[in-house]
Amino acid sequence: MSTVLDYVGRTSDYNVFRQNKPVGVSQELELALFTEKDSGQINTGIHKLMQRFLLLLFLKRGSFVYDFNRGTTFLMDADRGYWRTVADVRISFAAAKDSVRRQLIALEQPNDPSDEIYADVQLNEVTLGDGRVSIGMTLTSQAGSTYKFVAPINLSTR
Repeated sequence: MSTVLDYVGRTSDYNVFRQNKPVGVSQELELALFTEKDSGQINTGIHKLMQRFLLLLFLKRGSFVYDFNRGTTFLMDADRGYWRTVADVRISFAAAKDSVRRQLIALEQPNDPSDEIYADVQLNEVTLGDGRVSIGMTLTSQAGSTYKFVAPINLSTR
């Protein structure tokens, strides 16, 4: 549970992804920005870093109007039908992970707290089937804090 003190002297983002499982277990995420229940929430720290990571991972390269290099080819690979096996998703993720790392480094500000600076992400699990892919990851910040989460991706597999 966050308190006001968690946000003193820090910048925050609106919460785009909401955790839908209790803290302490791998968190499956769902969109939360425009829901009736709890839209308008803010986040900071490792959760903010996770959100930045996913927004770049899921942004299709070339779709950002003023920066055609922002984003990755991760979901483009899915659209093109490249994801037929778990290994295909892992290969696509490995390339996208490196691209996101470079973009996050470029976005860093000198006053960013260390728990909002990217250190690494590990792909723990991939589940592929029934028009859905789930990727379980562990994100690590420069401060050494970690965040485990599952990002579900609904798609039509080819």
